[in-house]
Amino acid sequence: MQNKKVLLVILSAVLLCLFINLLAKNIYCFGFFNSVLLGATLTFIYLADNKLFKLPLLFILTLSLIPLFSFVPTQTFLYFLVALSMLFWLAAIRFPIHKHIFIVTGFIIFIYGTLISNNLITPYFKTNPERFIWSVPETNQAIITHQQSSFYTVYRLRILLYNKGIYIYSALTSIAGLLNLKNLYDTLLLANIYPLVLGLQESLKNRRKLINKIALWVLIFTLFFAGITRSPDKFASLFIAAPILTFLIMSGFQRINKLIYVLLFIFSIILLSAPI
Repeated sequence: MQNKKVLLVILSAVLLCLFINLLAKNIYCFGFFNSVLLGATLTFIYLADNKLFKLPLLFILTLSLIPLFSFVPTQTFLYFLVALSMLFWLAAIRFPIHKHIFIVTGFIIFIYGTLISNNLITPYFKTNPERFIWSVPETNQAIITHQQSSFYTVYRLRILLYNKGIYIYSALTSIAGLLNLKNLYDTLLLANIYPLVLGLQESLKNRRKLINKIALWVLIFTLFFAGITRSPDKFASLFIAAPILTFLIMSGFQRINKLIYVLLFIFSIILLSAPI
């Protein structure tokens, strides 16, 4: 009986996601792929932590409206990589004897997909040097100019003061830009930021649990590769991590104030439909 209920919930979410994609005027095949991705994500979450499906049906159905599940990536191949990484992580959870092999393989696939999604490499492993933060000519020129023109400082000290360590600042700026409020509600809906934060707290608190460890490392890698990307795109940067972000949101659903969430959700829909 429980399995039938879960199947009905997942199927309902998939059909709603497909309807949302059609409303967004996505090409039929991408609407289908996005819907299947949501279904695969919910199945992954159920098999990894089935207690999360004790949530009210309404909350699970709201996941269908997450804009990441209406995004059209530049490479259709990315859908396969997301599904494959989930499959290996699920194998690690279900078959703990060989979990390290499955976890590492899943992360190699995830990193490969993240690099492609951020356009840092092509599917054939050819790099795009102009996409990396250290390829920004203005920054390189600024370092050289400061080293040459700071006459109030001895030259050797200038080399120490003005160096390529500035790229750490550039990376942190890119990460902060990706995590600003507008980018988060554009990709996840404003209402879901609330359970996402609670879900992240839950994963940090129970980080010995394998699914929580995977979630935390996915976030770390996602932010790292967004940080080294020149002008990271919010959808492209977060698309590969969509299943894990969904898992964190569902984890946070357990601790939310339901009334506050419903009010935020209504406001999110108003924001989503408002003219830009």
